[in-house]
Amino acid sequence: MINYLRWQANFLQLLLDDRRFVEYNNTKKPLVSKFNFIEAETPQQHMDSNDGGVWVAKRMQLSYMWDGYLDKVDEKTRMSLALELVMGKHNRKAEQVGEMATSIWDKIIYWAVSTEKRKRKKREDKETSHSPSISF
Repeated sequence: MINYLRWQANFLQLLLDDRRFVEYNNTKKPLVSKFNFIEAETPQQHMDSNDGGVWVAKRMQLSYMWDGYLDKVDEKTRMSLALELVMGKHNRKAEQVGEMATSIWDKIIYWAVSTEKRKRKKREDKETSHSPSISF
């Protein structure tokens, strides 16, 4: 990678050496070929991953912030991106999606609570049916 950057720097140097790139003859030209290149350590996706689109989308999402740094793609990253895409201001149906999600959530909670009540009642019925009875 460093060799490629040096090649690009030399190419830029050739372009900048052309006087047509400067307005005045006394303009001092930068010596691009003298720049010290350091290959950045950047996080990479795993070889067998299909997260390329997630990397690009999150980078675009975070690009307006100075600290918009993405060091890995995990379930949290995927979920936050999905929520941003679905519930973001750009989505004209975000309010409808929110209402539907709330409705489904309410049904799930109602089902979980009623299931727990049925299980508790079964346990209570079992306990009362096994209590010893005294007969004469």
